[in-house]
Amino acid sequence: MKLGSPLLNKIGGLLGAAAIRAYMSTLDYKVAYYDPSVAPTFPECRGQKIYIFWHEYILFPIYLRGHCNVAMLLSRHRDAEILSHVAHLLGFDFVRGSTNRGTVAAIRELLQKSRSTHLTIALTGPHWRNVPVRQ
Repeated sequence: MKLGSPLLNKIGGLLGAAAIRAYMSTLDYKVAYYDPSVAPTFPECRGQKIYIFWHEYILFPIYLRGHCNVAMLLSRHRDAEILSHVAHLLGFDFVRGSTNRGTVAAIRELLQKSRSTHLTIALTGPHWRNVPVRQ
């Protein structure tokens, strides 16, 4: 079987989802809800939101926010194929696209999904670290 085949990607997604559930269940953490109106787990959350986080923190949102009507932006790179299966198994919809591949199609799909779904984007790469923050 070829590395990167659809069957191997699905198996990788299943193993990845199981590993995330197993690992996260061993952690002792506390979630603080400062404003329930912006957390998709609460009925007070009205309208669609866009959630942004750094890529290295992906385990918490993917574990805690599955099945909350959230679509995740994922790269079209083949490395993200397994992650798309993990996201689906953990209760996320997803859109595939990135800076260099499928940008316009991804933006259009995100706009269409934003009418009924929360969106989440994981920022990656060193070019995002140097973006100045306006105060």
